Amino acid sequence: MLFRSDGRQRTSCGGGQLHCRSQGVVCAAGEAHGCSILDRMTDRETIAPIPAHSIMLHIGAHKTGTTSLQAALFAARARLQDQGVFNVVDEGREDANLAARSVQRLPASGSTGAPVDFNVWKRLVRSANDHPDSRISISAESFAVSESAIISTIVEELGHERIEVVITLRPLAKILPSQWQQDLHGAWSNAAFDVWLRETLEHPQPHRKIGPLSVPHQFWFRHRHDALVARWAEAVGSDRITLVVVDEQRKVSLFETFERLLDVESGTLQSVEVTRNQSMTRVEMQIMQRYGELLESTEVGRRIVEKSRYHKALRILRKIRPDNQNDERLVVPPWSRTKLQEIQHEIVANLQSSGARVIGSLERLNWLPEGNGLEAERSGHFDGLTALDVEAIAERMLKNAARRLEVGGSSGDTAVGSRRRRSVGSVFAKPRETALRALRLGLRYIRIRF
Repeated sequence: MLFRSDGRQRTSCGGGQLHCRSQGVVCAAGEAHGCSILDRMTDRETIAPIPAHSIMLHIGAHKTGTTSLQAALFAARARLQDQGVFNVVDEGREDANLAARSVQRLPASGSTGAPVDFNVWKRLVRSANDHPDSRISISAESFAVSESAIISTIVEELGHERIEVVITLRPLAKILPSQWQQDLHGAWSNAAFDVWLRETLEHPQPHRKIGPLSVPHQFWFRHRHDALVARWAEAVGSDRITLVVVDEQRKVSLFETFERLLDVESGTLQSVEVTRNQSMTRVEMQIMQRYGELLESTEVGRRIVEKSRYHKALRILRKIRPDNQNDERLVVPPWSRTKLQEIQHEIVANLQSSGARVIGSLERLNWLPEGNGLEAERSGHFDGLTALDVEAIAERMLKNAARRLEVGGSSGDTAVGSRRRRSVGSVFAKPRETALRALRLGLRYIRIRF
């Protein structure tokens, strides 16, 4: 029989068992291979709630259903409070991401602009401390990009004795296409998926070298989930970390799991329609790539970026072209799957030996798609939309964004023909532009552009 650092009993099981039912606890990862498997959340007793008076700090990871969960928690805040649970969020928001950015001393989004007022974080801490005898729920995926020093601050100010860290997980093969789309519609990248994916898989470590500096990798710092667990375990102990593997076939199980963790009635958390962070269709990917190119290649585009890199470009597109019923979705291509499998197997092995509690099956994280999926490169004609159609829509988006942000451009500075107007001098300036861009990227990574 095992005990946690705070005296709470933790039960291990034999390697052949699927569930550890004694004391209602799911086994800690690594205690026995397979003991964390819980493929259906029909038996609520297999999931032990977090202790009374605890703070459940859900830190993501990104792209694991966080937006849907946060919307459900926010919608149910009155029902939760009736059952002794307080869902603490930023003022005027459904989550605590602004407070996370505040304690990290980062801008509200991106890497430019003034850091979020530190008082935003202080208000969140006060709100949690106002209810010392209740369970507290705090959810913000932005906490997942905290460096070790910031994690120590978070734990110290919320109180080590109260914190229970919860991390939701999905297969990398699901996360990669989703993250590329996020970068695309956030106007952070206009690279084709194939190009972006090759660069991402080249160095699957949480930090990378840029010159003499070791800086967080923009993808792997979030999604090396084994390293993410290790960073937080260093501050709170692995016995205070719960990993929840999202069941892609049964989305409601995520709500059921969090209901049990918070020890509230079944049905308290209900799915809420969320329009933000929706996946893009094939045509939308095509248009967003071209729009990203226009942001870099036109004067008005560069002025838009200077004023607001993240300006809800996808929302602009869907107002121009609301009919996006094509359900074709992007999957990782066959050439990437062997490398991806190696990376994910390593992550899963490290999670199994981490000592964290696991709800669900870590083996689900090794999922890979079948078939070829969508072709990532553009061919000039997609689903009835020609290259000229794409160009016209991207131009309209540029004009719309310029109008909304009150950005002016030089007369005649439109998208069509922008490539043809490049001078010979711009060709020779390319190395200088490349060097400056690399420097900007380095600085962006140092500030953890997430």
